Amino acid sequence: MRWSTRTLECIKTLCATEPHGPIRDKLEIERTNLVIGLFVARIAAMRVSSIESAPEAVAEPSFPLARRG
Repeated sequence: MRWSTRTLECIKTLCATEPHGPIRDKLEIERTNLVIGLFVARIAAMRVSSIESAPEAVAEPSFPLARRG
């Protein structure tokens, strides 16, 4: 996680110093993708840890699920 955070900080710094244009656009896209990737990884880790701690809770939800008809 530490490496990703430094990379994110580096991209933020580069975005702040880069004038508007194609290079900044690429940096912004890279930063957005990194933030999304970190979020997805964190959610996946939370799901894995909840499955490991209570596997029976994942098997059957306690609320009705919508179904396509």
